Amino acid sequence: MTSGFLHKLFDWKNFELFVKDLYSTDGNLLVEHDVTEIGKSGASRQIDVKVTQRTGFHTYVTLIECKFWKKAVERTTVDIVAASIDDLNASKGVIFTTKGYQQGAETYAKSKNIDIFVVRDLREEEWGAPGRNLQLYLNIVGGQMSKTHFPNAQAKLIVQEQPDNMNLNIELSKDSIDDESLLLYSIVNGDTGNNLTRILAEVHSVVIKNINAAVGQNNELLNQKLTVTSDVRLDLTGFEFRQLRNKYAAIDLSEMTLSFVTQISRSELNIDRGEKLDYALVVQNYVNEQAHYVSKKNGDLVISAYDNETSDVTTSNDTFINGSTANIFLSPWVGVDIQSSTRVAKSSLLNLKIKKADNTLGFCIFPVESR
Repeated sequence: MTSGFLHKLFDWKNFELFVKDLYSTDGNLLVEHDVTEIGKSGASRQIDVKVTQRTGFHTYVTLIECKFWKKAVERTTVDIVAASIDDLNASKGVIFTTKGYQQGAETYAKSKNIDIFVVRDLREEEWGAPGRNLQLYLNIVGGQMSKTHFPNAQAKLIVQEQPDNMNLNIELSKDSIDDESLLLYSIVNGDTGNNLTRILAEVHSVVIKNINAAVGQNNELLNQKLTVTSDVRLDLTGFEFRQLRNKYAAIDLSEMTLSFVTQISRSELNIDRGEKLDYALVVQNYVNEQAHYVSKKNGDLVISAYDNETSDVTTSNDTFINGSTANIFLSPWVGVDIQSSTRVAKSSLLNLKIKKADNTLGFCIFPVESR
């Protein structure tokens, strides 16, 4: 686990400068570091951070004590701040520490209206699920089809001269996805439905997702490309819109077969959410539990409110879990580099069938039948 920022980056002086920066974001304040003043008692008093706010009629002074300690702040420290407020005629006192406060110090600070803060690293859940460090696997999955055939196709000629052949020239590309020459018609009433290229695009999606579900979680494939070859059979007998028309004939398509190659490229990603930050901390009021997120990136300080009651991330079915796999499925017209694959596998025959409900496209895989 990545270590926190607080004790990795800060010492007592840098801690004081950090607190000074918290107040310096307000341009209406004069914020000074390491100030020594003589009180009305004649005593010399050192102030870690002094904040002065001037209005048209009044001047408000806040004295801030910073304790980058390894132990909890005691009551005696609160007593010193209270004495300084009185001796220097200050308006308010504040204490910042990294280790909390003893019970007596907390009670006494409340009685003297002294704000006490704890600066700490973010807890894991405060980074958002699953924590500061993300570890996931990335699958980039593509596919390529070839050797498309329509066995048992029945052509009803509409011209007297029979053509030598009626081979289909199907180009599956982004520009041809709605090719009107490949529209399919209802065998019931002749209404137009989807086109053949869009069905092929759906077949592409179904095949690569099923192959990835079967073998894509295998971590032996890390930083490799796996190629899986498949024979695919699409049953169109239950689909109303399966008639293709051209200038020669109306062709009823009951079945389609094709060769398919799926390629899976699997890699591991490790992301530290705090890697590009100078720091990310929580500044929490020890009395009322109000808190702020404070982060710095490239020298820019960001302070945002933190609601302690709602900040913790709850677990749900949608919560990201370390070790999960993110799948990126390439469009059917995005080519795959078959030659670069380091491992090759062969799947069994994939049988697809278009669901009959509303005659909409929806594919299901059913068990291979002996033929």
